[in-house]
Order: sequence, then structure tokens, then C-alpha cells
Amino acid sequence: TSQILNFRQQHSHLFKEGRYIPLEANGPKSKHVVAFSRVQGEQKIIVAVGRFYTQLLNSHSADPVGSIWENTTLVLPSELEGNYRDILSGTEISSTYDHHLYLQQAFSKLPLVVLEKLA
Repeated sequence: TSQILNFRQQHSHLFKEGRYIPLEANGPKSKHVVAFSRVQGEQKIIVAVGRFYTQLLNSHSADPVGSIWENTTLVLPSELEGNYRDILSGTEISSTYDHHLYLQQAFSKLPLVVLEKLA
């Protein structure tokens, strides 16, 4: 939590003035994620969080991370293509050539990411 609050404080203009872009999810688990982006100039973030975990796990004892997300993706506008770093885990992730971000990769450690676009 402190990592997110520190990031928000250091990039307050992005959250106050940045353009809000809701992101669409595609795939078998698409109803289990909510995501959006904030964009201001060259600064870009993607925030995604899983939801409805009881239905998602379907009585499995696994955590809602990794392969449980199957081929579910976030569909990104072209301006959001590129490489990102999750401010929570430090994990780096890239969008695909066809403007998708795979949740199986994004949610490999936690069912929540705050992705900062790398230069």
C-alpha cells in the first residue's frame, strides 16, 4: 500500500490531470478484472485488479494468480503499447504486437498491478 501511495504522491499530476482511459478485457476470465489507464504526456500507467474471486477460483484452493487467468487479456490502445514495470512487485511486462497485455503474466504474483510505462 505504501508503494502505491508514494507513487501517487510523486506523480500527483498524472492522477489529478491525466486522461482517464477505461480498458477492456477479453477472454475467458474477462468479467473478473477491472482496469484503466491514466495518461499525461509521456507518463502512462495501467491499473488492473481482479474481482469476483469466489467465482474465479470455482472452489479451487489456488490463489487468483498466474495460470488461473488463462488467455484473458487487456486490450490496449496503441498509445499504451510498450514495456511496463509493476510498482508493487518490480516485475517487467510487455504488451504484445497486437495491443494486448496478458493477465496471466501481469497477475503472476498478485491479482493487482500498477504498471508504470518504461521510457
